[in-house]
This record gives sequence, structure tokens and C-alpha cells, in this order.
Amino acid sequence: MISNPILIVDDEVEMRIAMSETLKHCGYPVELSHNAIDALKKFKENDYSLVITDMTMPKRSGLELLKDIKSLDPVKPVIMATAY
Repeated sequence: MISNPILIVDDEVEMRIAMSETLKHCGYPVELSHNAIDALKKFKENDYSLVITDMTMPKRSGLELLKDIKSLDPVKPVIMATAY
């Protein structure tokens, strides 16, 4: 089991809650972010086991967030998701 939280990034509140509740039910610690800008700030301040991010978000996309994360921590696992 992982000890550091999983960061979930999605601009749609329903998706954030659904993923969060599912992972919490399985015993994983979770933190939420509503956009890529907020997520990057949190990523710089905390150690996450995994980042799960939506691809399509306003202002900055999940792909831009992925590039930012990989420039800071090239081995950090990131799962990209989309509703499309």
C-alpha cells in the first residue's frame, strides 16, 4: 500500500469526487485539485505517489501539466484520463 497521497486533477467536480471516493474506498490517501495550475503548485509542495489528471481542462491542459511534472520528477507516475 502506498503512504503518500494520490493527486487527482480534474476540472469537473463530479469526476474528482468519483475518483476520490473509489480510491479512498480501496484505502488510498487522496488529494484533489481543480486545475493544472493548482495541481502544479501542490505537486511542488508535496510528495505524491501518483498523479491522475484529466487531459482537457481550461487554461492549462493535462498534457501541459504532464510536461511540468516530468521536468520536476521524470520518474513520477502520471495517468492521463479523458471523458472523450
